[in-house]
Amino acid sequence: FPCIARVFIDPNDLTLQWAMIFVKAELSGAFRRSCLTEEFIQSLGLFNDGPNIRPSIFNDDAEFIELTRHDEYLLQILYDRRLEPGMLRDEAEPIVRQIAAELLADGKT
Repeated sequence: FPCIARVFIDPNDLTLQWAMIFVKAELSGAFRRSCLTEEFIQSLGLFNDGPNIRPSIFNDDAEFIELTRHDEYLLQILYDRRLEPGMLRDEAEPIVRQIAAELLADGKT
């Protein structure tokens, strides 16, 4: 891996406590910046990459080298005060849908 993030989540309250990002020294230019950006955002809690995540810096085909609007929305949703660590999917999903609807209604598309 050219770069990777490691995080520690407190098992008692499920909060993110710290993160470290490791980057290969030979990485440079836009690839280094993209890698650092992606790992930094992942260390904030958006952990997963995948080929079907689009449009996103988390798409594994490296098509995007900067955060997209989609990524920014995901961060806003993740850190919205209405969500709490340890919520179950059934609890969080209606709140996430409401936050997403509000973001789109605000004309930030």
